[in-house]
Amino acid sequence: MVAGLTIGKKKYAEVEEEMKKAVAPMHEICEHLLDDIKRDSESFDLYMQALTLPKETEEEKAARTKAMQDGLKAAVAVPLSVAKRAYEVMPYAEVMVTKGNKTAVTDALVATMMARTAVLGALFNVKINLESIKDEAFVEETAKEVAVIEKMLWHTRKRFWHRPVSPRAQWRNEKKPIDFGFSRRFRVRGGFCKSRSRRIFARRKERKEYVMQKGENL
Repeated sequence: MVAGLTIGKKKYAEVEEEMKKAVAPMHEICEHLLDDIKRDSESFDLYMQALTLPKETEEEKAARTKAMQDGLKAAVAVPLSVAKRAYEVMPYAEVMVTKGNKTAVTDALVATMMARTAVLGALFNVKINLESIKDEAFVEETAKEVAVIEKMLWHTRKRFWHRPVSPRAQWRNEKKPIDFGFSRRFRVRGGFCKSRSRRIFARRKERKEYVMQKGENL
């Protein structure tokens, strides 16, 4: 959507080709994720079918356990694939946020947050299913993949949500805390002393001038 609102606009002519190149991969990712919905349902059915297998003899118990473990591995493979696919959205989302039509920047940000939530939600499913899998080598290898995706997602989050210090915050950091000392008149009569009121007014005026110089309107 954001790419569509950017392509064809004179104001964004410089990034039009970049937007066009991002459209096809994003549609492909969307199609894969839709397919994963069906795959996820099928993997869950495998596990549920395994639970219904007979368990009277030792052979039946062994076959049932193996079927359950295979179902759990399938239930891990699908959300792990979803996490990887959803993470692929992030670079394109970053382009939309930083270079796309500014009137739709909030839509791009919401898409970014939804993609991030999809990655985290899929990884939660992977982790909970790994706890029931007895194949230690499989668990260890999958856990490493999960850790890599989480680390990449963290660095992506830092790029998106990092903001420079605002002029107002810079002013606070550069100035010492104001001394709001109370005079005898304030303590006795319960009113603000004139000298304190002047300091507050001067402080606010100084802050406003500083911020305006930095280009931020109060």
